[in-house]
Amino acid sequence: MKYYFCLIVAMSAFIWMPVNAQTSGEGKIYATPYRNLVTNNWKGIVWEPFNRDWKSEETSNDGKQIADCGIRWARVWVTAGKDYSQAEAMVKQCKVHHIEIICCYNKSNPTNDLGDSVQQAEQVSRLKDFVRHFKQDIHYWEIQNEANLDGSWNLGKEVGRGGNDFNSPYNSGVHRFVQWLQLSYKAIKEVDPKATVILGGLSEWIMEDFMDRLTVEKAYQYFDEVAFHPYAVNSNPVPDQCYKRMLSFKSKMLAWPKPKNDMPIWITEIGFHTGNISSPGIVSSEEIKAVYLKETIQMLIQNMPYSRPICWYIFHEVNANNTYFGLVTKYLNGSNVETTFLPAYVAFKGMDQNWSHYARSVSANPKK
Repeated sequence: MKYYFCLIVAMSAFIWMPVNAQTSGEGKIYATPYRNLVTNNWKGIVWEPFNRDWKSEETSNDGKQIADCGIRWARVWVTAGKDYSQAEAMVKQCKVHHIEIICCYNKSNPTNDLGDSVQQAEQVSRLKDFVRHFKQDIHYWEIQNEANLDGSWNLGKEVGRGGNDFNSPYNSGVHRFVQWLQLSYKAIKEVDPKATVILGGLSEWIMEDFMDRLTVEKAYQYFDEVAFHPYAVNSNPVPDQCYKRMLSFKSKMLAWPKPKNDMPIWITEIGFHTGNISSPGIVSSEEIKAVYLKETIQMLIQNMPYSRPICWYIFHEVNANNTYFGLVTKYLNGSNVETTFLPAYVAFKGMDQNWSHYARSVSANPKK
């Protein structure tokens, strides 16, 4: 899914452990990887307010419905380059529902490339300002979203993908992305040394070549943890496919040096839908979507080495009367917004939010 600017929010039912630090070349104190987030609450959701109105009463209603479902994490996005009011409105709602915030930041000008030196300086300054403004409320920063898709980042229309020519359009595009990761990592850590920087969730679609290039570029130096979107391909949209894509992603991480090859994985999007066939994970009914929700999440929890959130895509679609991936639908009836709770909402609400009730002890490495 393509977004410009994201927030991930989490219920504050976790424990902060002491964080060791390392000193950068400039004498700045950076947090070491794997800031020990300990949480038994795995439930996550992607959340965008109805009709993109961040200040409406319906936003508050969404927050209550999300909390009533037992959801402890919510992924929310706004458009980069706007003033702080949108994010501040979400921060306010998160505080009402005892929610802790993470920001997944997508650059602008240009939105899908590194830009020239002047543009880079402008983007770094903007990022620092944002981190500085929200550092008391936001502690996690996800950089970009699905940058392995040519529509999200300029990868030269994938010309040269899979090859070793550094100057090919695809490989040079990945190189520029890693440069932005490096700039972002340094900017965030300089403002908030204890912040956790996360590689923005990669799409499962043809992610292997992108991961190979990240390895060549040693991109793992510029994030503390990683995020992934293990959707099921439409050729076989079943929960087992989500798990297999997760295994493939982890196998690519094993090429990284220790301890980077064992860094935690956030699932910031996962889902099935009853709508547009061009999107991954299409199923024939809302009832099947609900069954697959439970099966997929249980399978992932049982086989994930770290207790990081699993965010279902999405709480509700932005357009009224559109079910697609949503747990609920919103319908504008005059000045009132009416909510229909779908089978997936009921299934999600019925799942125990305690991670340990599903998890089992597993190796950090994929099964053979």
